[in-house]
Amino acid sequence: MRTKAVDKALVSAAERAGVSQFWVLRSLRRNATLAARAGDRAAANRAVELIGKHLGLFVDKKEMQINFVDDADEYLQQLMEIVNAKTIEHEPAAEQADSVGSDDGSRDNG
Repeated sequence: MRTKAVDKALVSAAERAGVSQFWVLRSLRRNATLAARAGDRAAANRAVELIGKHLGLFVDKKEMQINFVDDADEYLQQLMEIVNAKTIEHEPAAEQADSVGSDDGSRDNG
């Protein structure tokens, strides 16, 4: 990981050498054109690729950002609504016994 001091040193070294983003891009464009004219498609494509990377047209997997939305509060709220909701009363025990039958396994059809 580079520090601000290292970045500042690199910028000042580039300035002293007369190199800038504009110069690099212009050189790459010239190299792409010359390589294409010479029939060197690999070199031309490489120059174009570097220009594309500078423009952010290609994203390496390691540079991908994934935004995660934490909806835990919404989910908790839904759970609390379920827990606090009124419950539906079940059938009384006497009605259940009539429909089930007697303890000996026979049905009460009465």
